[in-house]
Amino acid sequence: MIGKRAMKYVTILLFAGSLTLSACSSVSQFSKFSSTSISIGTAKDSVLSTFGKPIKSEFWINDSTGFYEEKLYYKETFAGQAFEQPYTITNILFFVDGKLKSLTQGQETRLRQYPQRKTDKKDD
Repeated sequence: MIGKRAMKYVTILLFAGSLTLSACSSVSQFSKFSSTSISIGTAKDSVLSTFGKPIKSEFWINDSTGFYEEKLYYKETFAGQAFEQPYTITNILFFVDGKLKSLTQGQETRLRQYPQRKTDKKDD
């Protein structure tokens, strides 16, 4: 039979372990655009219902083809692994006449800039 004190330690260890595992599983290391069913030819309405409103959009009529073209921009934030800084990426979805033609990664931005050490001495 396990004593009350030992049972308390086991309970605390199990609780701490479950918190650690749940925290790790909530931080995604994969883009939702690569891990979700999105492919060339996907309708724009389907993308909007799956991923929501973009942070930015651009649209125009291509003069040479006459097709309606559009770019939707989505940001994602990732926590860096171990000692890496967290960062955001911008996904750019390009549509022609309401169908997805390409998905590219745009700008990548580090969220925290650690202060740089001053190594230069100024002469007076």
